[in-house]
Formats: sequence, C-alpha cells, structure tokens
Amino acid sequence: MTRKNWIDIHLYISTFFLPLLLLFSITGTLYMLGEKGSESRELVLTFEAPLSKNIDKLQLEINEVLKSQNIKPDYEYLKLKGDSIYLRPTSRNHYMIKRGSPNKLYKVEPSAQKLFMELHKGHGPTFFKYFSILFGFSFLVIVFSGAYLGISNKALRKKTIPALVAGIVVSGILLLLYN
Repeated sequence: MTRKNWIDIHLYISTFFLPLLLLFSITGTLYMLGEKGSESRELVLTFEAPLSKNIDKLQLEINEVLKSQNIKPDYEYLKLKGDSIYLRPTSRNHYMIKRGSPNKLYKVEPSAQKLFMELHKGHGPTFFKYFSILFGFSFLVIVFSGAYLGISNKALRKKTIPALVAGIVVSGILLLLYN
C-alpha cells in the first residue's frame, strides 16, 4: 500500500469518526471529573405482583405491567442491577422498576450529559453499540496509521519517534507506579 493510500485512510476514517471521538472524549473526561449527568424520576405505578428471577418470564411480566398502564413496551433488553430493573436503552427516556413490597415503576428522563454518558458506556441502542465497536477498531487504525506516516517520513521521523518513546515510557511508568 502506498503512502498516499495510508494518508487517505487516515484522513477519511479520522474525519468520519471525529464527532464520536469528541463525544467520547468529552463524556469520558467529565465522568472522570465526577460530572456524570443527572436524571429525573417520576413514579408511575406501585404494584404487588411478584417479579420472576427468570429473565424471559420477567420480560413477559414487565410487558404486562407496562401494558396495564397503556405504555408500549419499547425497550431492547433488561438490565438487572441489585433490586433495580432497567429497561434499556437508557440513553433516552426509559422505565425502571425498583423491586420491593410494593414494586415501583418509574419513568426516567436523563439529562443530555447523562444520555451521552449512557451512549459512551454502551447502554444505548444495539446499533449504536455496534457503531461504537467499529469506532474502537477504527481508532486503532487512525493511531497506527498516524504513527506509521510519521515514522515513514524522514522529515517527521525526528519528531515522531521521540514522542512515541516518551508516550511508551510515561505510560509504562504510570502503569507500574499505580497498579
């Protein structure tokens, strides 16, 4: 493959995925700074019906609860966490059930930041998960093609190699010191 091909690959993939790179960079940084977004919860229903431990039966039971409130069962899958049942994707308005006596059905409305964080964490629609996986592989192509282009060009080699070595050394030291 020629250098021009590598430049084109690097250019097209990096510009195509730039919006997702910005989204993930911003949400990840905010999350690490403790800004995780917020959500509002509205109690829709309390009910005594027992909820199954079997995921298939549970899904049928939840669908019946939703239908009893004239709510269309519009979710892709269930996520069980402690005594909470999340109807995902949680990157949009969704429902959550808190197990108890009585059980409580909530309508959850995430803030924009929480919505984007849910996408970042893979809690969005299935197609977005696959798109994010594709982005992950593409990000490797972007990084390695950029390094290759820098190392293979005589004028850029003197800048690229020291930056690469410094990145390896700093990452290695941080991994050794903080693990």
